[in-house]
Amino acid sequence: MDLNTCTSESSLPDVIGVARAEIVKFRKGCKEGEDWVYLPSRRVKSTWKVLWTPAGMLKLKAHFNLADEELKEVAEKVLFQEQEYEGTVVMKARNPRMLICKVNRESGEYKVLVKDNKNFTVGMKVPLRKDAGIFVAKRHPRFGGKW
Repeated sequence: MDLNTCTSESSLPDVIGVARAEIVKFRKGCKEGEDWVYLPSRRVKSTWKVLWTPAGMLKLKAHFNLADEELKEVAEKVLFQEQEYEGTVVMKARNPRMLICKVNRESGEYKVLVKDNKNFTVGMKVPLRKDAGIFVAKRHPRFGGKW
C-alpha cells in the first residue's frame, strides 16, 4: 500500500468540520488495512498515526455526506496544512509549556506549545508545525538560545 495516497486522520477534523471523536467512532466500524492503516513508529501502538486509504475516504464521504468537490478540497487543505512554519519568539509565557511567537506565514502572535520553555530566548527562530489548528515547536534547544 502506498502511504503517499493516504490522508492523515489528525488533519480531517479541521478540514471537513467533523469532530475527531465522531471520525474515530466511525473508524471502529471500518476494516484496518482496507479502509485505514497505522503509520508505525517506535512509540506505543495506541499512539501511532492513523492514515485513511482512498477506499476509506470514499466511505467517509458517504457517511458524512461530503460532495466530490469537498473531498478534493480536503486533499488540497491537508497538503497545505502539512507545510512547515517558522516563528520568532516574542515572549515566554508564565506557563512553562507555552511560548508566544510571531509566525512567518500568519499575521499576529500565536501561542505555541513546547515541552519546556526554559531554553528558548526572545528573538530566537523556532521551526513549527501545525497540529489540529495549534502551533507546536518541532525542535527544542539543548542550551539557552542555542540549538
